[in-house]
Amino acid sequence: MDLSKNELQIMTVFWDADRPLTGAEIIKASEGKEWKERSLHSILNNLIEKGAIEWQGSVRDGRTLSRVYAPLISFMDYHEDVFAKFAPVELMQTVSAAIQKRQSYDAKTVDALNNIMRNLVESLRERDTE
Repeated sequence: MDLSKNELQIMTVFWDADRPLTGAEIIKASEGKEWKERSLHSILNNLIEKGAIEWQGSVRDGRTLSRVYAPLISFMDYHEDVFAKFAPVELMQTVSAAIQKRQSYDAKTVDALNNIMRNLVESLRERDTE
């Protein structure tokens, strides 16, 4: 699944929250980004079309009825899909270059990378034994 920079920012908000969110909650949780309501709804509709999120109904917030959205793809599944597009050597080079360029990764990202690499090693071992 290919996501734009803005779509990935919205997905990151969902993954960090680990629960369904309304548009207002997404705007509030988006650090360093001020979404216009119209732009946010356009991005959310794109994410629905791509199968990344779904509409789960509506909730009342005072006088306003707000749609609630939930992710359909996890942080791990998305990143495994992204890295699966690389050949093993390219993947190692890409990850190595990214780590060297930006050495301020959080534990969640490092864990995700470790799991991806572990799964890659297991699949390569299985393939080699066949």
